Amino acid sequence: MALRNQTSLGLAVTGLFALMMIFSSVSGAGAAVTCDAYAAPGGNDSAPGSEAAPFESAQHLMDTLSGGQVGCLRAGTYSAEEFKVTGGGFALTSYPGETAILKGRFWIARGSDDVSFSNLSFDGRNSRGLPSPVVNSADVTFNSVDVTNHYTGICFKLGDIDYGRAVRTVIEHSKIHECGKRPSGNQDHGIYIGQSDGAIIRDNWIYDNVDRGVQVYPDAQGTVVTGNVIDGNGEGVVISGDGSTASRNTEIRGNIISNSTIRWNVESNWPGGVVGSGNAVNRNCLVAGNSASYYNLNGGILPESEGAKGFTANSNIIASPGFADRAGKDFTVGPDSECASVYSGGGDTAGSASDPVDPPQNSARISIKVLNRAPVSRSTRVSLTGKVWAPKTSHARRIQISKFKHGSWRKVRGARVTRSGHFRIRTRFNARRGSRRIHLRASVPGVAQSRAVTVRTRRI
Repeated sequence: MALRNQTSLGLAVTGLFALMMIFSSVSGAGAAVTCDAYAAPGGNDSAPGSEAAPFESAQHLMDTLSGGQVGCLRAGTYSAEEFKVTGGGFALTSYPGETAILKGRFWIARGSDDVSFSNLSFDGRNSRGLPSPVVNSADVTFNSVDVTNHYTGICFKLGDIDYGRAVRTVIEHSKIHECGKRPSGNQDHGIYIGQSDGAIIRDNWIYDNVDRGVQVYPDAQGTVVTGNVIDGNGEGVVISGDGSTASRNTEIRGNIISNSTIRWNVESNWPGGVVGSGNAVNRNCLVAGNSASYYNLNGGILPESEGAKGFTANSNIIASPGFADRAGKDFTVGPDSECASVYSGGGDTAGSASDPVDPPQNSARISIKVLNRAPVSRSTRVSLTGKVWAPKTSHARRIQISKFKHGSWRKVRGARVTRSGHFRIRTRFNARRGSRRIHLRASVPGVAQSRAVTVRTRRI
């Protein structure tokens, strides 16, 4: 696939950005879920789209959904050359206890913001061999999905210089596997994070992809890759740039990265001379099982002595994860694993077509990000923005901002949440003398809290 340049936005985007189904929850197989419209094989697109008289096509179902609505697909395969999402603010999921398969290219077009997809299987095979799913919009979440294209091309593609950046994409609790064309052409990956801001890739199983499990290239800003099993790919994770662009502020932590077959478990590449900054590979568990012993150096992390630059690597360990059944593609890790001291995943088994996993029963989530680009001084105001996604019953009308101080979180500021769930705060947060960072988080008491974000400060 042709790779093109784009001027970096230079955004320092961190924290949790997750969009779950709103106005609904799924508690297990066969549990009730609030659906606003339905589709089923054998249905009719001229029908009203009710449970008793469903639509036939997944595309028509999505075209009818809008602000806060949930569409449910009955079990079966929905085939099209291309599924194109052109509206926003809705959720698409399988009917409880069933699994729907979407076969064909799946594309979320620019402007189709605030959409989520859960408990679905995506088979991205299409006649043109184009990537699938593709995200060119903001606040898109994939939760508990199974994604493959049976070795025919790239799977996830986040952002494009012409069609639109992917902003705050979340891929979680999912399986991404058997992506890429054989033999390897070094261009077909499981998750290709291209023109992107604030992507979060967490708690997934990313395995057996021909080239990179996760590629962060060429203009991905503020990417977080955490709690994943990244096993048996051509390469595990690559952080890179091209020409005048470079990926920055990438955080690779708490993953198991293992058994890369072609090159390194983790590497960087900066053609064109611009080198990324703020990229960190910390507290990961590594298994170097390459048949070429050279790529097993340093646990499979490209060492500085071999040309690594543009990222730091600290507190990573080389250990055996003790997968439940690697040959059977069960990457469950028990508490007695040698990787347990660093691995942050395992809270939920990744989803699959044969064994769908429900999202958490509490669908409330909070995102927060820091708008300041440069390190701040003690007298500089810090700007924060974010969003609350919560069921109507939570009455989440105020947000609390807390700062981590002396070993505990302490409330420092409150703010109102708009009806759309957004909040914005601009205030001062004093740093301790000699401190390089301020850690903040947002919460709605009794509802949800975000993960911590970091404000960098100048040495005082």
